[in-house]
Amino acid sequence: MKDKDPNLENSEPNLWRTPDLYLAGFLKAKGLIFSGVEREGRRAFFLFPQTPLLEEFIEDFYNGGAVSALGYKESLRTLREIIYSGGRP
Repeated sequence: MKDKDPNLENSEPNLWRTPDLYLAGFLKAKGLIFSGVEREGRRAFFLFPQTPLLEEFIEDFYNGGAVSALGYKESLRTLREIIYSGGRP
């Protein structure tokens, strides 16, 4: 991956987080396990475990990688429900 996005951060040692809903939806649609949400004020960060595929899937997202349209839509709907309800996966 070229330059790291300053909004993409490491959380706990084995968790990776991003505030980007669309990237999180893509990762979830690709099959990565969604680990929850961290909140900082009004901002939500989506958590995923560090896996060997994580970096590859992030690169796929930024380079126009494909996922099922229905899977992506469902992932976004689920993530939105979680952040607006304040719940966990």
